[in-house]
Amino acid sequence: DIPNAVDNKFEFPDAPKRSMKISDAFFADKELIELSKAEGRISGTIAGRYPPGIPVVAWGEIINNDIIEYLSKYYDKCFGIKNKMINCVMER
Repeated sequence: DIPNAVDNKFEFPDAPKRSMKISDAFFADKELIELSKAEGRISGTIAGRYPPGIPVVAWGEIINNDIIEYLSKYYDKCFGIKNKMINCVMER
């Protein structure tokens, strides 16, 4: 059931905007947030679909609606989310 890269094209959401440095987000305090409520939050992880294994959001990037829809659509094939929860930088 693994797509052939030559025969299939993967769709990706537009790249999210960066809000903070990767290192700052990586080492920041985090909290698990329901994916459906994560819009506007800063990602504290990398998340994407496998295959192909390319993250659609990374540390320090702002989670937008396109990212949420993509990860929700492919939830059963995603990494970086669990039980429809995603790590986000804790708000101050």
